[in-house]
Amino acid sequence: MVHHPWRAVRALADWTVHWTAELPEGVDAAVRWADRTIWMRHGLSQVQRRCIIEHERQHIIRGPGGHVLYEERSVDVATAHALISLDALVDAARWARSMPELADELNVTEDVVHVRLRHLHPSERAVLRRAAAEMEEEPAH
Repeated sequence: MVHHPWRAVRALADWTVHWTAELPEGVDAAVRWADRTIWMRHGLSQVQRRCIIEHERQHIIRGPGGHVLYEERSVDVATAHALISLDALVDAARWARSMPELADELNVTEDVVHVRLRHLHPSERAVLRRAAAEMEEEPAH
């Protein structure tokens, strides 16, 4: 089943999303706890919006606080796992021949794919290896 981050955000009680062009340089979104608002930068692609809204949702789920660097890494990993199921990753990896193709098929940014691949569970790595071995055994059509 595909995760729908926008539906998941709508399910958060009392949170709203606002669009702005006035975020600091290099910041595409931010959570403002005081009024339970997610601010998103205008001009993002659909894929960027999908990944960023899930990232901000993960911040909301975790709550305010925490060490900034550790928190961002944890949220990045949670975002990648929420947006890319193992089944979807295996299916896309069967035919994608580059990172851009893989990201496009998974409807995420390349950064999200990189995070997901770096944080595979050993059992997930084994599934991917088996799928790759099966692909090598299949005759060319």
